[in-house]
Amino acid sequence: MKLGKLTLFFSLLFCTQVVLASSNELLKEFKAEPNKKSLDKLRSKVLKMGAPAVPSLITIMKTEDYPENSRWMATFLLGRIAGNKASPFIAKFLKHPNFLMRLASLKTLLILKEDKRGDEFSPLLKDPSLIVRYQALDNIKTLKLTKEAPHVWAMMFDEQNYSGKKGARKRTNIIKKVVETVGDLKYMPAKDKLVAMTQKKEYVDIKSELNYSLAKLNR
Repeated sequence: MKLGKLTLFFSLLFCTQVVLASSNELLKEFKAEPNKKSLDKLRSKVLKMGAPAVPSLITIMKTEDYPENSRWMATFLLGRIAGNKASPFIAKFLKHPNFLMRLASLKTLLILKEDKRGDEFSPLLKDPSLIVRYQALDNIKTLKLTKEAPHVWAMMFDEQNYSGKKGARKRTNIIKKVVETVGDLKYMPAKDKLVAMTQKKEYVDIKSELNYSLAKLNR
């Protein structure tokens, strides 16, 4: 092997070893139960590493025995470093059994402005976790995913979004956001029903949201 090629070989070998050492160290740091201060330090370290940190972030996201806050931050950092190229992988976590990973996936995909994934967001409007339903709704509203409007309207009739026993159910606050989003998405099939609601005392608690939505639909 010529001297030039030999030098290049050892240079690449050295760089690989450095990257592996850094990755192993990163995995250990994320494996420890981190507090806010250590997480901030880790965030800075990962962003400084850039692309070489990606395999470690993927491992952390996929591995159950890492702390939840470590996996949460790894999801956001992967999106920050890899951008939309990481979206297909991050979107897989929309179906993760841990609600925090579903939530982290939704939030990261929103940051990445993934507006072609409405059909992946809308099933989460029925998620068992209220906070996940809120985030799925926010993704659809913020990204103006009008095709998902029928699924948003269906939330009005989902018992998960109400509290209390049958016959005496009360609307939770998510219903207010649902009503506003229906208007933002220009879902005209809901207009007559919304008008009827404004004329009934039982909907007085969401009157301002009904008026907001109708104003949007009448423009």
